[in-house]
Amino acid sequence: ILKKMRAYHILMDASSIQMTDSPVADPVKLGFDVLSKLKCKFPKSYGGRTLNLIANLIKIKMQSSKWTKETFLELPISKSATDAATTKMLDKFSTELYFADPDILPMGILKNFHLTQKRGLTAYSPPAFAAMGLIFAALFGDYKTAEMLGEVAIEMLDRLDMQAPESRTKLVTYCTVFHWMKPMRSITKEFPHVYQTGMATGDVETAMHILLFGFEMSFISGEQVNVAAERALSNSKIMKDMQKKNFYDMMDMYWEAMRNLQGVSMHTTTIVGESFDEAAILTNETKGKNEMFLKLTTLGVKVVLASIFSEYQTGADILTDQFDVAMKQLLGHCRVYLWTSFGGICCYAAAHQQSSKRHKYLKVARKCRKLLKQWSSQGNPNCPHMVKMLDAEEYWYRGKTTKAITTYHHAVELSKENKFTQYQALANERLGMLLYECNGGRDSSAAILCFNEALQLYEEWGATKKVEQLQAQLRHTYL
Repeated sequence: ILKKMRAYHILMDASSIQMTDSPVADPVKLGFDVLSKLKCKFPKSYGGRTLNLIANLIKIKMQSSKWTKETFLELPISKSATDAATTKMLDKFSTELYFADPDILPMGILKNFHLTQKRGLTAYSPPAFAAMGLIFAALFGDYKTAEMLGEVAIEMLDRLDMQAPESRTKLVTYCTVFHWMKPMRSITKEFPHVYQTGMATGDVETAMHILLFGFEMSFISGEQVNVAAERALSNSKIMKDMQKKNFYDMMDMYWEAMRNLQGVSMHTTTIVGESFDEAAILTNETKGKNEMFLKLTTLGVKVVLASIFSEYQTGADILTDQFDVAMKQLLGHCRVYLWTSFGGICCYAAAHQQSSKRHKYLKVARKCRKLLKQWSSQGNPNCPHMVKMLDAEEYWYRGKTTKAITTYHHAVELSKENKFTQYQALANERLGMLLYECNGGRDSSAAILCFNEALQLYEEWGATKKVEQLQAQLRHTYL
């Protein structure tokens, strides 16, 4: 079996990029079969796997209170070729579960983690510990333990002194674990090195993920639109050179969205142009994991655009239809901030406008607010301003306008302090609308000050089309 492992990895790579109707083997089924040959067994039935997973999750959570870094960093190094082959296959298998069946994803991660505890460290123990960090963050909401596991994974790399798993370990750690407890700007500084390591070791898939996640984290952190557009175009070229269609489709989508904000495109929330047409993704049945992720990512970006361009019902309708699916599929991913923050704004604003769907919109808006408050309460530095914006929207909806105004002022200050320019602009715009409404729809100097501040910030961010739209609204509605 050990002599066949390279062939099995190639076969899994080939099958994982195919559509569901492909004659190539299902990568998850193949993973189960290969692991069984390595004497790494799982319950045969789906129900048995689920029960086994629940029991193991409860057990591991109870054990975690006794963990320290030394608990893991002092583990012996395994010299078994079988252990090395098994942990490497479990790592590949867990990746397939992430896309194909997130409900049982922890099963593969836990098996790898337990094998390391029992038999010692192998080259693929670090990514297993990074993935355990994902479990503690996304499933348990225990971000401190998640951060500790991520740090252990990074330190294990130094001890093992092996370059092969470095890029993958850091991808999982930086992109699904650390952003819960560290500023995203500090994380993205590490990405160029991780990208270079991935390319140097032949781990092109991880290198492409780093380019994609680096773009997304930078955009969420307030990167100027023109810089983001240039980055998207550059990343897309690299991905096309590497023939990674699933990645360059996403980057082309982001590039077209940036063109909407810049005013180069005639569109606002519709993402269509020379390199990407949303209709091909959103109107056709999703056939495979790559199309599913592209669809969810496209919808998430449409929510951002809907919030920025004040097409709130468009964003709210997306959330009421896809929110639960997105939260499940985007497990641990930084894209959840786009769905919860901009999506929450859309739902609260649409609830003011659309009485027939008010209950649905409010239900999802409050889900968004609850999640953001949960993350912020545990020390997440990337979302306190988002929490304040949705707190203000909740007060506004309930008619507590004085509290809403005070809270929106706080949201503006938090956004400014942390240089989240797009959120600062949006918070000023929403505050201007609130102040105008409080003044009975009559001229309000306080509202106009907020709108002018929003205009300046949107211009600074590079959203030229939004500036033109808001200027027109000011002339025709607020002046």
